[in-house]
Amino acid sequence: MPPRHERIGKQINGVWHRGIWLNFRRALWETRPRSHRLAYYSFLARRALYHSGAEIGNDVEVEYGGVRFLVPRGFREVFHSFYLDETEPRTFELMTGLTGDVFVDVGANAGGYTVRLARRFRKVISVEPNPRAADVLGKNIVLNRLSNVQVVQKAISDTNEETTMCVPSSGKTTRSSLVAKYDRGSYFPVSTTTLDDLLKGYDRIDLIKIDAERAEVKVLRGGERALQRTSKLVIETGPWSESEAREILEAGGFEVADLDLKEKAKNIVASKP
Repeated sequence: MPPRHERIGKQINGVWHRGIWLNFRRALWETRPRSHRLAYYSFLARRALYHSGAEIGNDVEVEYGGVRFLVPRGFREVFHSFYLDETEPRTFELMTGLTGDVFVDVGANAGGYTVRLARRFRKVISVEPNPRAADVLGKNIVLNRLSNVQVVQKAISDTNEETTMCVPSSGKTTRSSLVAKYDRGSYFPVSTTTLDDLLKGYDRIDLIKIDAERAEVKVLRGGERALQRTSKLVIETGPWSESEAREILEAGGFEVADLDLKEKAKNIVASKP
């Protein structure tokens, strides 16, 4: 039998390698391919490398698609901001091909679309209620030297009030919701406002992106006047809200079409003819 210190060393190495394999399998499950297998494995490899750097060392900065992103240690939600071209390709192609005066990013998280579109629009209003995500968003704006972005740390709804948002026990800021109540989660206080109040000083809004984690109908209900001055919206919706969201948009004179079908949701686009 080998000496005790050698046996302990092998046990530690075994746990270490099993942990790496489990993390790889978890990443494999979380980023299942949507269409192009090669792009998927490229995405997975880069994600593993960047995540390892962020976990093992301190905060890291990476460059992808011509923009720079901060990856705080352990903040995996930033990866959703990196690889939008691979996780929602039709939405990415549409939005990054647009230009105009005003872009409103409702549910900006770490700034994947905010940072990319800030050089294509004169003014960007970036809304992110989760304090942790809003902090990273602000740092990414500074990192890319953007002076035309206004960060609003509120939630968009159909009322102006003080309420709470729920975050799952995983801590994923991309899942922060006014509506969803996770069985295992935590809450943080938040102020809400409406699109009508947020955008009352703007005569024309070229693009609104809404990723509100099941609160998208509330966002639309609170923006009746703002929508009259809006040319295009891109919205993440799902079985819980798609029918009602389409009804509101079509009643407002928009033509609605599908974009990307995701794991549990769908991106739609609404345009004025």
